[in-house]
Amino acid sequence: MDQFLGFLFFLATAMAGFWCLTFLISILPYWLPFGIAERFERINKDSNPDEIRRKKFSEQPDVEILYEKK
Repeated sequence: MDQFLGFLFFLATAMAGFWCLTFLISILPYWLPFGIAERFERINKDSNPDEIRRKKFSEQPDVEILYEKK
């Protein structure tokens, strides 16, 4: 019985640690003074698929398709 309670305590500690770590990783960019949060927001805004679809074809970046002829 003691082993089972020890295992449950370990499991509860591991789950609490996991959620604390997840929370810290998600909030950490907003605490750091390096502008990481702004960079994330800009990346998220630039990669918005709805905005990309609304752009005219001429505004899309040029993509060069390279392939090898056989």
